Amino acid sequence: MHLLTGFTILADWIGSNVDWFPIDQGCDAGSIQKQSRSILSKLGYEVGLRKNLDFGEVFHPEDPVSFSPRPLQEVLLRIADHPGLYIVEAPMGSGKTESALAAAYRRWCEGSERGLYFALPTQLTSAKIHDRIQSFLHNILDEPAFQALVHGNAWLDDNRNRTVGPAGEESNDTDEALRWYSSTRRQLLAPFGTGTIDQALLAILPARFAALRYFALAGKVIVIDEVHSYDPYMSALIDRLVRYLLPTGATVVILSATLTAARRAGLVAAAGASEIHSPSAYPLITKVATGDAVAEHFTVADPTPPKSVSLIPVVLTAGTENGYWQSIADQVNSGANVVVIRNTVALAQETYRLIRSLLTGPVPPGHTGLLHSRFTHTHRLVQEGQWIEMLGKNPARRPTGALLVATQIVEQSVDIDADLLITDLAPVELILQRIGRLHRHNHKRPVGCEKPTCHILHPQADWQADAEAVEAALAPHHFIYPPLALWQASQTLKTRKSIELPTDIRPLLESAACATPDAEILRAFGKFLPESERLCSMQKGTAKIRHVFAQAIDDKEGRETRYRIQPTAHLVLLSRPLEILGENVTLHPVHGHPVSVRRGFFSHAFARALHANAISIPAHLVRDTLRASSVDWLRSHLSDAVLAIVRANSAELDLYPDVPCRYSFEHTNEIGLTWKKSAHHPAIITEPGDFWF
Repeated sequence: MHLLTGFTILADWIGSNVDWFPIDQGCDAGSIQKQSRSILSKLGYEVGLRKNLDFGEVFHPEDPVSFSPRPLQEVLLRIADHPGLYIVEAPMGSGKTESALAAAYRRWCEGSERGLYFALPTQLTSAKIHDRIQSFLHNILDEPAFQALVHGNAWLDDNRNRTVGPAGEESNDTDEALRWYSSTRRQLLAPFGTGTIDQALLAILPARFAALRYFALAGKVIVIDEVHSYDPYMSALIDRLVRYLLPTGATVVILSATLTAARRAGLVAAAGASEIHSPSAYPLITKVATGDAVAEHFTVADPTPPKSVSLIPVVLTAGTENGYWQSIADQVNSGANVVVIRNTVALAQETYRLIRSLLTGPVPPGHTGLLHSRFTHTHRLVQEGQWIEMLGKNPARRPTGALLVATQIVEQSVDIDADLLITDLAPVELILQRIGRLHRHNHKRPVGCEKPTCHILHPQADWQADAEAVEAALAPHHFIYPPLALWQASQTLKTRKSIELPTDIRPLLESAACATPDAEILRAFGKFLPESERLCSMQKGTAKIRHVFAQAIDDKEGRETRYRIQPTAHLVLLSRPLEILGENVTLHPVHGHPVSVRRGFFSHAFARALHANAISIPAHLVRDTLRASSVDWLRSHLSDAVLAIVRANSAELDLYPDVPCRYSFEHTNEIGLTWKKSAHHPAIITEPGDFWF
């Protein structure tokens, strides 16, 4: 029923288009069939492949002979002989993306699967993979097709919809198809798509047009990357997505470097099968052919020499903090490219300010920076691109001495390479992901950084104290990760001086997952353990009742795809006050040219400027201003928006309209957005802190 509904919606949209089916056209079956085939051809549904290409021709046609598959890629390509579920567990940087694409190519050549959707956890990672997949499609397509970038802000990207395949002059038909796919509800219908996992999950939630999304994914190859990063709520939804997709003839490829055995078993069960035994091998590929009741496991002989990573535990106190960060600044001064990953934006900003003040050498402009979520969309894209270029694979672009302080946005699917890595304590699977940013490529290292070394900042916590004392010591980290997960990571890693990659990945994951507090520290965990179990149960229960036939919700990314996501507002930064002249409103955004709109009309350029200059913040910070700024011309272009004018020669922001606000805001291009309780508000109410990343 769900699939049929999606098909009916698509058929109605195509059939009711009077440009494609004019009134004076013949209504006989032959004419309608001929025209329907023509329309589907225009929309790229009949994709032509260059078949029988070997691995080198698929990924490196300029020199295919010297580009042979790695063992992981070779095994997955060999066993992908049937539609079904394939779970790939392999180290960071081992070629999982190419292995999934190679398997997709085989399924297209031999099976009935058509098309691709590559799903990732964030908009940043999906945008990066979008470019990589374009090259792959160019090599294997025999005729032009369409590739879409699918996420909540994709419409800001001029290249979100592309013609891919063999080079040639685009026709009017191609232009028409690109316009058709430009609708946010049609992008997932494109033959090839890259985007967030949220867009796929909306197909199995009670969202508007969920059935259309389900039909768009049916029969495709669906790649879901970084599966380890999802909480129990999203994991339950992914299991449901697997259950829904396999009966449609789709193939689902799951990619992860840090998947636990329990999570793998859950995915296998979602495919309608079970594991006879739970192998400890790593790397590992698990296969469940559609209709099979038992999973098959395939080990991979990885010839890559193990990488030994030194682990240095660090506990910062009031007396040691400045000295420690001075030693890190000295490393930058000596030519090391240092990456620091903190668990919250506030910690990242504080750390950056401190280390930046301790640098004594002539660090060039642009060689120190921050990456986090409190920059405008435009500024963040530019900064991310610059750092990926500087700390990526190309040694010619690599600086001599640089400092990048970031939050979790760089911990996975981002190609940055650190000479030295410092990270906050986090769950073990995420620590391993962060270590994947360390000595990622074969670069020459500065003196003192020849051996990959990761400093882990452990909270100064007495785990045997009561719950309140432990929580105080863990703040703000326990607002991001459960105290139990932090304790498990601490117990697993605190005594280790080094880890061997990839040999130790599986033992570390399972050791942390099985760690249980003993009686000596049961005092605090008498609260934490039940809390963790209750939260997990609530998330799974919520996912269960959010079935496709429940009360409908808007089909917006994040609305129901994330568990109890914090309500947000958009702070739009302007370089000068807005101008209102009669029915015309003109804005001067901090990035870009002035834009105007006439009241009562919608302007794509106006909406784009608002989104490009917006920073997402917790809605409670600007609750009163949001109420006062709810005007039609603003709300129709960006909901929950507040305008903020940057004062001349100052970092302070003035909110529009000027009503009493509980918080004051500052913004600089170097630090991003910060806020504090306003001293001028008549009634300050204590709010929980903001611990976003």
